[in-house]
Amino acid sequence: MEKVSLQIPNKAEYLSSLRLLVSGLLTNHSVDIETMEDLKIAITEGCNIALELNCKDEIDIEFIFDEGNLKIEIGHICEKDINEREELYLSTTIIDCLVDSSHIEKDRLYLEKNLK
Repeated sequence: MEKVSLQIPNKAEYLSSLRLLVSGLLTNHSVDIETMEDLKIAITEGCNIALELNCKDEIDIEFIFDEGNLKIEIGHICEKDINEREELYLSTTIIDCLVDSSHIEKDRLYLEKNLK
């Protein structure tokens, strides 16, 4: 199991750097370009939710690579607020289409994708 943790300011201008990091991490794990693009979009949408809710001054992101599976945790998602914000429905729908599973629990967005 490999774990990579990152904390970025809760500002949109850091998302392009995050996407570059995601590309590098996934390249190291020989992920195909189509899956890589899907994951970059899903992670960006997850961070857009954190940006929109603005629960904290930073966004925590963890990537956990484990036997062909990738688990991504995006922190500081105000779970109680997300259900009240209809405009975030599109982001959650996009995420659900691009990963194998996703859910929000204890103010963290969990994404899972099989990389095999």
